[in-house]
Amino acid sequence: MNINHANRVIVGIDDSLAGLQAVREAVNAARGRNTSLHAIRVLPVAPPYGWAVLPDPTEPERAARQLIRDAFDRAVGGRPSDLEFHAVVRHGSAGPALTAYARSGDLLVLGRDRGLLSNVLGDGTVRHCTRHARCPVLVVPPPEMAAAGSVRRQVSRLRRDLRRLGEAGIDPKPSGTPG
Repeated sequence: MNINHANRVIVGIDDSLAGLQAVREAVNAARGRNTSLHAIRVLPVAPPYGWAVLPDPTEPERAARQLIRDAFDRAVGGRPSDLEFHAVVRHGSAGPALTAYARSGDLLVLGRDRGLLSNVLGDGTVRHCTRHARCPVLVVPPPEMAAAGSVRRQVSRLRRDLRRLGEAGIDPKPSGTPG
């Protein structure tokens, strides 16, 4: 396979549902472009600890690399073996770190949550990247199921719908199911 090294697909990693959807889109884009996939987790710059000493200063980077592995495990069943893959950890503010890493010809893929704060305040990382990136930015919403709300709300709706079916004289159990 002849890999295009000039134009990469870069995905910003976080553990939100939109972030996992962005991983799926990035894998598909890298396959479609026949190029390498760069998964980037940006760590905030550590505050000064004064007299406190971190027991293991490499722990945040190890945790970031584990988060990248976990994101790919949950989103696509593991790191894609058919792609040239790079796990990258950067330090700083997410938006500037991602736009500094991306270059012309790349594709930057980001997830965007639909949470209340995101709707009111906007997503600073997405906003920064769409304004300052030198390459196209693909902003991926969370999966449709995430738009339905919290698990508690979904269970409540399901119970209400089942109760309404029962009140209407409709058996809510599919035929052939036990009990």
